[in-house]
Amino acid sequence: MNKKYLIVPVIKNPYSRIGSKHGQDWYRQIERTAAIARELKSGRSEVIIAIISDFRPEGKPSEIEIYTRALFELAPELQVHSYKETNDTVGQVERSFELGKEMGAELIFVSAWMQYLRVLYLARGRRAKHTELSAFPSPRLCLLIRYALSFSRLPICWV
Repeated sequence: MNKKYLIVPVIKNPYSRIGSKHGQDWYRQIERTAAIARELKSGRSEVIIAIISDFRPEGKPSEIEIYTRALFELAPELQVHSYKETNDTVGQVERSFELGKEMGAELIFVSAWMQYLRVLYLARGRRAKHTELSAFPSPRLCLLIRYALSFSRLPICWV
C-alpha cells in the first residue's frame, strides 16, 4: 500500500519584500515543497499540498493566490488544496494536524528558517516531519527591525 502525505508550507509573508521573488525565502519554501512532493510521488505515494491562510491585504492578491500560483508555475502536476481559514502560524499548524488526521496522511511541514523553531515548538509531541530552508528573507527595513527585536524572544512570540 502506498503512503499518503500532506505537505504544508507554513505561510511566510510574501509582501513587503525587495528583490526578485526567486531569491525570497517564501519562494524558496515553495520550491522545496515542490521538490519534496515530486520525490514522494516518484515513489508512488499520494501527495497533497495544503495552503492554509486567510490573509489578503487590501488591493493585493491573497497569500493563497500567491503561493498557489507559484506552485502551479513550478509543478502544475501537483495536487494543491487551499484552506482559507487562519492568518497565524498557531492556527496553520493546528489546522494542519486536523487535516492530516482527516486525510489519514503523514504530515510534513516546510518552513523558512525564521519559522523553524516556532513550528517545531507548536508541533511538539505530535507526529510530523519538518524541513527547514536556509534561505534568508529580503524584507524591507521595518520588517528587519521587527525580526531583530523579536529574535531573542521565545519562538512562539513570532506568531
